[in-house]
Amino acid sequence: MESTMYEPVSMGRMPSLEIETALAEGNSKKVWQLAQSGLQPKTFYDTVRTHVFNLSTQSKKGNAVVADQNSSMFMWPIVFKDKEQVAQYQAVANDHKEGFTDTVMSLSRWMSAGVDIAMLSNTLNYQFLAAQDPVEIRKFLTSLVWRQAIDAIGTGTVGTQLPADAPQLVYFVGSMTRRNAWPSLPAPESNSSVELTRRLHSTLCVATYDGQDSSTNGIIVGAPAPADIAMASGLKLWLNALHERYEFGQWDAVPVGGDQVDLHIELKNCERSDACIPLRTYQLGIDGIEKIMVDVASLCDDGFARWKH
Repeated sequence: MESTMYEPVSMGRMPSLEIETALAEGNSKKVWQLAQSGLQPKTFYDTVRTHVFNLSTQSKKGNAVVADQNSSMFMWPIVFKDKEQVAQYQAVANDHKEGFTDTVMSLSRWMSAGVDIAMLSNTLNYQFLAAQDPVEIRKFLTSLVWRQAIDAIGTGTVGTQLPADAPQLVYFVGSMTRRNAWPSLPAPESNSSVELTRRLHSTLCVATYDGQDSSTNGIIVGAPAPADIAMASGLKLWLNALHERYEFGQWDAVPVGGDQVDLHIELKNCERSDACIPLRTYQLGIDGIEKIMVDVASLCDDGFARWKH
């Protein structure tokens, strides 16, 4: 997995002043109008993703810039075995805040020196995150950075079509901030990353313990990463978990308007005959969606087929 899928935005070298201004003003309509401004689609979506998931502000003394405060959104993907397990974890987490505090402290020690983090104690499911437009995600990042109440973003979810007992993809979501430099994360394959992931997995196993062998609890934990990378890696973990639960047949990817692409997968050994997972191009990029399609193709036994609507 790449260490990054984008170049961080900076106040001194903005990929697009127009997109940055539209996001700062909360003007969603203007963001999408800029898609028609002559930029190639790949360039447009990469640029939007860069601005949405990164924020840079300046401290000034008079007319002189004293310091840059550079912030990026990060996510930590987790796959639970089903909705009940998600609810079980959240109930325990709400009653025992010390477990979350320990997780944040472990995360802080894992990150580079000088990086300040803020993270929501509740996990957010993929369906919620995929429903948010660029302006809402930028508001979310700004609220995290400035420790404001997270009450300004949308409340909707995209309509995934999955079996009732399907594995669930959720994320811890936070911001990382560094003065006069962009924050960075250790490589996901590093020893410290592996240990951090193991610690969270153990915490989740304890929180959701049901008297059975923890090796069969179905929880999968990925590595924390910049938001776009974590969304993609989480989707890959989720697809693998779905494939282990249900046999995949044919698949298709259908653009449904705006930047959304619906991923359809035939389920062979399930009461529900198909699954639908919406993907957002501004969150994953065209390259990211193509990589997900490659992953899906490798899991589907019967290959690609145009979906019957």
